[in-house]
Amino acid sequence: MANLNWQFPRGIGGNTSQPYMILTSYKSLNAIESAPNPMSSIALYIPPNSLKQTTDANWSGVEGGALKAGAMGAIESITGLDKLMRGGEGGVTDWGETIGNIFTSAGMGMFQAGAKQFDKGTGMLSAGTGIAVNNHMAMAYKGPDKFRTHEFAFNFFPKNKDDAKEIKEIIYDFQNGMLPRMMGKSLKANRKLSKPFFNSPRHWNIEFYNGDGTKNQVTETIEGKVVPKPGFLFEIKKSVITSMTVNHDPNSTVSLHADGSPVQTAFSLTFQEIELPISGDTLTDLQIAQEDVLLQAQEKSESAAAAQAESDATGNSGNKYNYTPDWP
Repeated sequence: MANLNWQFPRGIGGNTSQPYMILTSYKSLNAIESAPNPMSSIALYIPPNSLKQTTDANWSGVEGGALKAGAMGAIESITGLDKLMRGGEGGVTDWGETIGNIFTSAGMGMFQAGAKQFDKGTGMLSAGTGIAVNNHMAMAYKGPDKFRTHEFAFNFFPKNKDDAKEIKEIIYDFQNGMLPRMMGKSLKANRKLSKPFFNSPRHWNIEFYNGDGTKNQVTETIEGKVVPKPGFLFEIKKSVITSMTVNHDPNSTVSLHADGSPVQTAFSLTFQEIELPISGDTLTDLQIAQEDVLLQAQEKSESAAAAQAESDATGNSGNKYNYTPDWP
């Protein structure tokens, strides 16, 4: 178990049979990287209704998507095209037929396109005849566009002064961990907000533990080595705190102990992951082939950019031997 700075209830994790969570903060170096050493670590009980996670997929309807997908899928079966790709093997006797098959496979219908524009301008097809042009809609994946969020709502009831102090320190650390730090030389003396820059707030790791102090994960022996695997609970990726709410009178009644500490504190946190989740599925042969094509295109693009940069650095813009021709 990690070396904890704070915990509530105090003593949690000491073989109490109560599951708990550990939230560890790290200094953020940039948008995705964190410092190696933790700044704080807090152990808390797992609040009710918090073990839930929503994962979204960014799909949207694309007009004409079915035709485009069908055209790409059928490109290899176009009559005569395979002979063209083989460099003339077998001979192509009817070029007109081959070109016609290409357009047919692509689903390019001039009549359909014209009918759609006519109906868009007049509405006569839909209103007058009760028919609608087929837009050949298809659901297309647009890539991830959201980072998952996780919410935790705690209720703290201190039983003594030590509990109250522990709760105070926990709330104070979470507040420091979600707010920015100032950076740079102050423009005005004794005024922190006069510094020119804000440093990003901390990054947080959230892990779940069993009541006996062991991490909620399973292990698998692979080639004689014990490899940790995800446990029964979902894993939360590195996160930041986007919202924090502290309520010292959740029952609309102000109740304080003699020393001024609240009788009850409702405390909620909202975390948002800073890493996108991806599938653990293996790629198909077609996806591997597509990946190879993309990598080759990327390598060619990078080579061309490097060659252009070298040419610009030497002042040579295409003249291999860097001399001035003597013709007029």
